[in-house]
Amino acid sequence: MALNPEQTLAVEALDGHICVNAGAGSGKTRVLIERIGYLLAAGVPAEQILAFTFTKKAAEEMQNRLIGSGFPDVADVTCGTMHSVYWGILQEHWPSLYPEHGRMGMHIIKQWQQKKLFTEIHKDHGFSNTELYDPKVAIRQIGLAKNMGLSPAEFEEHLIEEEYPDHECTWLATVYDEYEQRKLANGWVDFDDMLTRTRDMFLEHSHILEIYQKQWKYISVDEFQDVNVVQEQLVDMLCAGHGNLFVVGDARQSVYGFRGSEPRYIMDFHDRYPDSRIISLPRNYRCGSSILDAANALIANNEEGKEPMICETGTEGSLSLSVPHATKQGEARSIREQIEAAGPDRDFKDMAVLYRCNHQSRPIEDELIKAAIPYAIIGGFGFYGRREIQDMIAYMEVVVRGDDSDNDEFFNRIYSRPTRYIGKKFLNAYDRAKDTEGAISCLTTHPWSWPAVSRRSEVGVRLFGKDLQRLRRDHFDSPTGFLRYIRNDMGYDEWFLNDVGEEANVDRDDVLSNLNELLAAAENFRTIESMLKFIRDCLRKQEKDKENKNKVLLMTMHSAKGLEFPLVFVAGIHEDLVPHVKSENIPEERRLLYVGITRAKEDCRLSYYIEHQSHQVGASPFLDEMDIAPSVETVPVVA
Repeated sequence: MALNPEQTLAVEALDGHICVNAGAGSGKTRVLIERIGYLLAAGVPAEQILAFTFTKKAAEEMQNRLIGSGFPDVADVTCGTMHSVYWGILQEHWPSLYPEHGRMGMHIIKQWQQKKLFTEIHKDHGFSNTELYDPKVAIRQIGLAKNMGLSPAEFEEHLIEEEYPDHECTWLATVYDEYEQRKLANGWVDFDDMLTRTRDMFLEHSHILEIYQKQWKYISVDEFQDVNVVQEQLVDMLCAGHGNLFVVGDARQSVYGFRGSEPRYIMDFHDRYPDSRIISLPRNYRCGSSILDAANALIANNEEGKEPMICETGTEGSLSLSVPHATKQGEARSIREQIEAAGPDRDFKDMAVLYRCNHQSRPIEDELIKAAIPYAIIGGFGFYGRREIQDMIAYMEVVVRGDDSDNDEFFNRIYSRPTRYIGKKFLNAYDRAKDTEGAISCLTTHPWSWPAVSRRSEVGVRLFGKDLQRLRRDHFDSPTGFLRYIRNDMGYDEWFLNDVGEEANVDRDDVLSNLNELLAAAENFRTIESMLKFIRDCLRKQEKDKENKNKVLLMTMHSAKGLEFPLVFVAGIHEDLVPHVKSENIPEERRLLYVGITRAKEDCRLSYYIEHQSHQVGASPFLDEMDIAPSVETVPVVA
């Protein structure tokens, strides 16, 4: 299909500051590819072209599409994320410019090293009260400060302006400064340093910046609505010498505020560069008119959404809202039934289920598995494949299997989850004895009399054995009691969040939501054995479907950016989740739903349930903004 007039204008805009406001479904990726081809055809050497993408996957896709386009020398075009490009620059120059900081080389700090470093800093500076001075909070706050481009001193001023308590201002600024100094001394670099240190190096050593200003004379940035302060500063530095900056984005789809992104950079582009050209791509080639009308009505409530997109599909499409469901299980069952009904006319791969939070996938997965509908989780693991859920399953397996010798895989997973300091010597002795005495019996008879068991291990072995006995004796017929005992009495939640969570960089709320979701699911089973049988069947079917390409895709709305499907279900559109009850950024929550709705090409089906975490909730206020909210009083609730 030929380029439309606006796309042509963008493709042929070569020199100067150019901002392309590219709405959902407007063909922005094609414009980026075609423009690079146009630059090459105009005689621009490929090595002078730099194309920033938001993700590594997007960079690989752009490179592949360029290679397949037939344009000459495209392999010499630099495509990459900002972190990957600037990390390469930093590695090239930092050690020689700052030998006192780089004498040990440059190594990306691991999660466990970062956690250990923060713990040591807190201890050394007397920040011992974890209720007042939580190292996990410090890590998050300092990460956000670095994304905002703030030094420790500037961060302290920011905290004071935001009226943080005096002790928090002193604490966070002190820890931030000490963290930076110790990283430098150890030759460590964190993810944010790839950008901040490159910026600082460019500011202090202009001749290094000039090398790259001369090397890349044409710079493009995709997803410009998602850049943060430091990224915007670096882009501005690179193009300062020649002024050839081409940015593409859509402020209506800016959903990464929690990473420090600022949609105002694309909204205020002309203020930043008064000589710039602003080109809009208002034509949507993806969504049917009814879908786009609802999306336009929703986003019109934001400052950036006043100009509606124009439907160019020539189709009406369908956007519908189901009657309220009593529970999330009822909603999941309804989605499954609709997928089954659509099956004869659509491939499974043409359907997607979107939601606000990862834990929402569990009841939907259960329904799809029971109906033998193949599916895949995008941007993460299936519910039963998540680490904390796998731990709970392993406990079930060990207790149900009892003294079966075929228990090693699950025993080895949980013997130190939570940490029990059971040493390798005990495990070797256990491995020899379990076949004759039984797995659990080894823990509850006389293992502490084995010469191999240290005094420290003895305590852990005794407690582990007693815990497994209690789970088997007292909670086998109570799946909810079983899980609560592990989480509360055995201290699993506290251990996971404090020991594993920081190292694995997991989201605390996500972990707790997943564990609570499993606890809610346990209420549907009479015994641990029956619950485990159901989970085994789920995992077996998932493994069987692994090679199947024709699957329904499940994902969060964040993960859905850039994708499109003929049929999209958006689940859980109630007032606690959309907007999320913990979010203070309502415009961004609105943009997130806008992203979800505009993934649908032909059919978008919204739904919600009214019993959420043991209390009643109403429809999302965003539904009313689209003029499609039903009245709970007049519409029957579907169980």
